[in-house]
Parts: sequence; C-alpha cells; structure tokens
Amino acid sequence: MEYTGNEVDIAFQFDLAKDIVNTSSVGLGSLYVQELSPIVEKFPKNQYATFITNHDQNRVMSELDGDNQAAKVAASLLLTGPGVPFIYYGEEIGMMGVKPDEYIRRPMQMGPDSPMARPGKRQMMITKNAMLSCKMQILIRFLIIIDH
Repeated sequence: MEYTGNEVDIAFQFDLAKDIVNTSSVGLGSLYVQELSPIVEKFPKNQYATFITNHDQNRVMSELDGDNQAAKVAASLLLTGPGVPFIYYGEEIGMMGVKPDEYIRRPMQMGPDSPMARPGKRQMMITKNAMLSCKMQILIRFLIIIDH
C-alpha cells in the first residue's frame, strides 16, 4: 500500500472491523474472508491493525445485542486472525454503550453496580491476566469473562 512502509507504522482496517461484527452476528464467515484476503495480500506483515470497535462507534456488545456467543466469535476472529489486534477498553468485559459519546466513552466499569454493567450479567473485576499482551491469553480471558 502506498501509505505504509516508511510513511505509516500501521493502518487501521475499518471495513474489516465492520465485517468482524457482521460475521459474528449473522454467521457469514465469507464476509470476513472476502475483506481479509486483499488486506493480507497487499499490506506488509504487521502493518495493518485489526479491531472490532473504537471510541467513535457503538460498543461491540451493544452492536451484538448482548449475544455472548457472537461476542466470542468476534473476539476469536480479532485475536487469532492476522494483523495487529487492538482492543477498545471494556470490550474484554462486555461493556455496553451506544452513541452519544458519553455512553461509549465511560470509564472502565469495574464492578456489578457500574452504570454500564450488562443487564442480568455479573460484571467481573479486571485482573492482571486480562492485560497480558499474548494473543491467546487475552482470547481465553475474553471468552471466560463473556460467559459470566
């Protein structure tokens, strides 16, 4: 790509993020593969960033209507696929929130009485293990927390 290499350290893949959410919610893996294939072919290794949502978008758990299984699929695609994964704080504990910004940019919710805790779900406390940089350890933590 023209703007990677010595121009940009890493490029965020917004269309791929949208397809991670769509694939997770409707179960069409072909959406993800169709978007991912040209990225893998065109970008140098480790010069493209993968993510699910960011600070300008509705939180993924809200986009998935609180569906734990869909959130597991999204986390799995993000953390086991190629690219450099970025996690918007709170995704790993299933924080919810939709626009306006004050509802998607709240501080990390640390307990069951937090305003953005998922209805009917016990909110877990953040542990040091949730912050480890290894992809698989984060994935395992994602999947465990989403279940609670």
